[in-house]
Amino acid sequence: MKDTIAPSGLEGTLLGQTVTRWSGGAAELLSDAEETTILHGAGEKPGFMPLAKKGDRIGGEDGQRFELLERLGAGGMGVVYLARDRLLDRPVAIKFILQAPTDDSGRELVERFRAEARASARLSHENIVRVFDLGSAAGVPFLVMEYLEGRPLDAVLAEGPLEARRVVEVIIDIVRGLSHAHRASIVHRDLKPANVFVTRDGRAKIVDFGLASVVAGRADHPTSPLSGTPRYMSPEQWRGEDQDGRTDLWSVGVMLFEMLSGHSPFWRDHLSEVRANVLSEAPAPLLRAYRPELPELAETVAARALAKDVARRFGTAEELLDALVGLELALARPVRAGEEPSERPRARRGSERRQVTLLSCSLVEALALAEVMDADAYADLLDGFLDICATVARQLDGTVVAAHGGHALVCFGWPAAHEDDAERALRAGFLIVDSVRGLAGSGGAALAARIGICSGSVVADKREHEAAPRLLGELPHVATWLEGQAAPHEILLSGRARALVRGTIEVEARGERRPTGGGRTIEVLRALRPSRTVSRFDRTAHELTPLVGREAEIDALRRLWAHVREGRGQFVLLSGEAGLGKSRLVQTLRAYTVGEAHQRLVCQCWPHFRNSALHPLLEATMRAMDIDPEASAGERLARVEAALAGLRVPLQETVPLFAAVLSIPLDERYTAPQLSPDLLKNRVQEALIRTVLALAAQRPTLLVVEDLHWSDQSTLELLELLVTRMEEAPLMVVATSRPDLLPNWPARPHLHRLALRRLSPNQTAAMVALAARGQALPEELVEQLVARADGIPLFVEEITQTAAEVWQREGRESDVRKASSALAAIPATLQELLLARLDRLQEAGREAAQLGAVLGRDFTYALLRRASDRDEETLRTGLMQLVEAGIVRVEGSEQAARYVFRHALIQEAALGSLLRPRRQYLHQQATRAILGHFPELAELQPELLAHHFVEAGDCERAIEWLEKAGQKAVQRSANTDAVSHYSRAIALLRDRPEGDARDRKELALQLALGAPLMSIRGYAAPEVHDTYARARELCRRAGDDAQLFPSVLELWQFYMVGGAAEISANLGRQLVAQAETTDNRTMLMLAYRALGTSQMLLGEIAGCRELTEKGLALYDRREHGKLALRYGQDPGVTNGLYLGWVLWFLGYPDQAVTRAREALALAHEIEHPLSIAFAMNYLATIHNYRGEFDAARDLADRAERVATEHKLQLWLAMCQIQRGWAQLGVGEREAGATELAEGVARWTKTGAKAGISFFQAAAIWGLWRAGRHDEAMRKVDEVEEFMRRSGERFFEAEVLRLRGELLLSTGMTSGTRTAEDCFRRGLEVARRQQARAWELRLALSQARLLVLRGSPGEARELVSGVYGWFTEGLETADLREARALLERLG
Repeated sequence: MKDTIAPSGLEGTLLGQTVTRWSGGAAELLSDAEETTILHGAGEKPGFMPLAKKGDRIGGEDGQRFELLERLGAGGMGVVYLARDRLLDRPVAIKFILQAPTDDSGRELVERFRAEARASARLSHENIVRVFDLGSAAGVPFLVMEYLEGRPLDAVLAEGPLEARRVVEVIIDIVRGLSHAHRASIVHRDLKPANVFVTRDGRAKIVDFGLASVVAGRADHPTSPLSGTPRYMSPEQWRGEDQDGRTDLWSVGVMLFEMLSGHSPFWRDHLSEVRANVLSEAPAPLLRAYRPELPELAETVAARALAKDVARRFGTAEELLDALVGLELALARPVRAGEEPSERPRARRGSERRQVTLLSCSLVEALALAEVMDADAYADLLDGFLDICATVARQLDGTVVAAHGGHALVCFGWPAAHEDDAERALRAGFLIVDSVRGLAGSGGAALAARIGICSGSVVADKREHEAAPRLLGELPHVATWLEGQAAPHEILLSGRARALVRGTIEVEARGERRPTGGGRTIEVLRALRPSRTVSRFDRTAHELTPLVGREAEIDALRRLWAHVREGRGQFVLLSGEAGLGKSRLVQTLRAYTVGEAHQRLVCQCWPHFRNSALHPLLEATMRAMDIDPEASAGERLARVEAALAGLRVPLQETVPLFAAVLSIPLDERYTAPQLSPDLLKNRVQEALIRTVLALAAQRPTLLVVEDLHWSDQSTLELLELLVTRMEEAPLMVVATSRPDLLPNWPARPHLHRLALRRLSPNQTAAMVALAARGQALPEELVEQLVARADGIPLFVEEITQTAAEVWQREGRESDVRKASSALAAIPATLQELLLARLDRLQEAGREAAQLGAVLGRDFTYALLRRASDRDEETLRTGLMQLVEAGIVRVEGSEQAARYVFRHALIQEAALGSLLRPRRQYLHQQATRAILGHFPELAELQPELLAHHFVEAGDCERAIEWLEKAGQKAVQRSANTDAVSHYSRAIALLRDRPEGDARDRKELALQLALGAPLMSIRGYAAPEVHDTYARARELCRRAGDDAQLFPSVLELWQFYMVGGAAEISANLGRQLVAQAETTDNRTMLMLAYRALGTSQMLLGEIAGCRELTEKGLALYDRREHGKLALRYGQDPGVTNGLYLGWVLWFLGYPDQAVTRAREALALAHEIEHPLSIAFAMNYLATIHNYRGEFDAARDLADRAERVATEHKLQLWLAMCQIQRGWAQLGVGEREAGATELAEGVARWTKTGAKAGISFFQAAAIWGLWRAGRHDEAMRKVDEVEEFMRRSGERFFEAEVLRLRGELLLSTGMTSGTRTAEDCFRRGLEVARRQQARAWELRLALSQARLLVLRGSPGEARELVSGVYGWFTEGLETADLREARALLERLG
């Protein structure tokens, strides 16, 4: 069905498309061939006329004014070009109407088109696309319109729904435009999202007023009533009745309803149904039926706009606008008591915290004059007074913010700031006082004014429909109160205002006074006259103050650099608190190396990237390789190749690794690495290290890593590896860090730690003298500056420069007064000082600093430009101010420029100057810029977008991008980062209203959090328990078995590893029951593995064998090979290992080895480090059981290397256990017992309790073999108590055997009887569990006791009965011992 209808049938009219580089989404685009026919096929196609070719010039008096540049979009009845207006040198959009005026109706169409175009051209409003000119080419009319950058609203909505407040903002813009048009008697008639354009700064503009109805019109019907888009047409349009502005308001109502609810109020599949639905008596559906959380006012506004009776609709656009403004305020109000609204009207640029000077002035005795003057004369008098105030304010760039009766309030410093705003206010005061003297009152009496001037901070809020800004805060009250204290012709100043104008006036102190109504006391001074001797401070470009007190550190760095030039690598950890000059020392070293042949790499760590693996190194790599994120994939890949080729590293191996982490697609020459996240991270770390070392091999290299305290864990790991490999390389690494977060790396000869301390008082005084730039300051002032600076060089530099400025400005004042003023002008804290510096910037500089601070400690010009809604000239002016003021430094030039705040505290101060709504808006701009223009950055650093969405107050998108950041961290095996991202997303989610949607999202996040949390905290940690308990509760609420399964599975793992064997078995049975009701092989395989493990712990060994065999039968590597990333272990590996273990218990030692080796091979195939360490340790366990101690020890050592590399603490403990066991087996009794005991302690320290009886049994055996019998017996008591509490039984028989052996070791008769009872009970347990391995060991222990008691025949019968059952593994240690005993017994 066509989306737009016209009177003749239901044909589409496609002139309602937007004028934009990305336009055409709503139109059927012409092919190049069709356009060529239209443009050049004169006479070839009926109804069309020829146009000029692309590149030709049309319009203007000489036909040369507009040069066609490129086609923007086209439709069946029009084509739009980007053109250049050669007269005014600006881009414009030109739309051609392609229907030819070849007959009377066509010519009438053109005339009507021109008439309406002229009417549209009269519309000049910020929410309407402007029409500049009308012309024709070859008789075909065209419009010249405003050219905009942005997107049609329908394209914006296609990306997803907008938040309710944003919807209302857009609709308000539309209605404002309509209000302006309706006042000019112009009705749109075809309002829809495709005819609304959203500019890059977020403003909505209406396009194509009336064009659709004109083009579709007929000569015999002047108003074209049946014209529009069915989805948005009003009842009167469908009936062909008269239409007015209320027709457009209906369309607005439809758009409002759609954008808020996601549903169209009247749309159906067939046009006849749409018409019937609109024309029926049934009212529009209720908005809150779709969105119950919206305020009632939203439903009221939508219902009235969609009233089918036009008389019940909003009467005017202004009436609808008032209602929408009320709705905007309702949406901004707190939802619950005490809750801060996420957005306020002050979110726009016009609202900010500002340093200003206010001048309050009034006409003395104004009310008394009203009694003696007639009304007209009195009005003329007041008008003259206010004219004086307004004229003076205008001359000095002040703003009259209030003017009524005989009073005016003038603001200096907002919206236009100047360095001398306080002085301007003072000059204005003198001018007003003198000018009012010239006014004559009743009877010719001279009149007088009185003035109050004060300086301070306000929240300045400029509203669009208000002529003057609102000044929020105490300052307007103080100014008015000061003015009330003044006598006729007097100007009174506050002490703070006086501090800003010292040296410019002579004053008289009036003491401290408290304003009426309370508040703090204020120093009051009377301005007497302008000073004759004013010394202005000559500001110069900022120069860094020379370092003081860092001579030893500088010498040390230079000596170490000399070693580097000789080929000896050096690593320096430079630490100190913020502001101590760590970066200045690094800069000094960089300056020292400038004249030498060397290479330099600089990495910067950021707080919002501390959860992004390898971010500083990857960012430095992109800069070093000169990779432009906006370049094509081929260009970026070529940069990588060129950079690596010069280093002679293997391209086929290295290029794919760099491409993978830099999000660069590979071409057919390379194969993408098919590696697990752990292995990929390791390979990338290795590639980065090789690259740095190769770079150093070419020439001495300086690698700087700034702010290591904000580093991610993966970068710290890489640097630690680099320390171990750089000793023989001409490489110097200098890493700066705050002292409380220094990495604890082992000492090495080439690893140096330089800790910066605060300057001594003498050093601080020396730095004060240098920072004063030649300005001589008295000793007492220097002493006070030294005391306040507290030995921090940044404090010293900043407060001294401010003091020196004030000192120089004071001129001839006494030294005592000048010192007092200098100290008074210094902010009490560094934060206030930095804000004061920012406030001295002009508007462009301040806005650039604020936006830059939002983007981060450093920012590129490209990103700043896209995030800013200022023009490029203003933006560059602002950045120049920042550079000249020494607030930022610039690296690079032109479009590639990168700006860095000189100190993190300066960035924080700029950020703090923003009100929260404005700060949120700028963060929103950052998200739009990144998503719209830097998608590679979003893909590479999802946590950056998450940070901006969090700060923007957009919790929904913040959660989305935090989840993506968590997923990316898991892929890189950066588990700590993943936990941080997921936890923050969950915290944000809990602030959302309760409901099914929130529960389902939280369930997904809790489950995603589980695996990385277990990796870093241990399986049985309380945090893990809380995570899965919460997930299980959410699953219960959802009542969804399919979602319940993964939560119960991971809860099973928690309880299993936590030592609750019986509980875990119940959960395992629940999993099997759930899985057996589905056809899901994966669920069934995982359920079998879970229940099988629990059954083994309970001693149900045969049942474990059956379940693990079933699980292995279901395993398919291609289908299940990636489950390890989600569950931490590969289920094929796990089933194979547990099957191998139970086969040993059941008496099949050879099959046990075979199964465990198959599991290890599978772990290597899928390249999953944790599964590899798991498999090596379990295979080592079986070898230890078999008495093959050398093989077990080799496996333990290999597993330890894997576990160390990947920080697998649990498996490092297991490696110690296996190695200690093997050492005991070969006779290293003391060392083995100690190693084994440490491993068991390390395992239990993780919180894991599953299998404790196994580990403790090994420890008991080791202590027994080492002769430490008492200690071993205490362990037996502990493990028996654990088995009683936990229900763990699979080592019960072995623990009973060990207790019996220990009792025999005492040599006491009572011990012998008790030992025999232990062996008997142990044999009963082993036979009940079908554990032939335990049965054989117990039979051997019992037999040795029987021999001692003189019953060799009974001993032989016992052992031979068990030994005869075995058919394999006859050369294992236990079976060899049994055979030897039988041979001795004959």
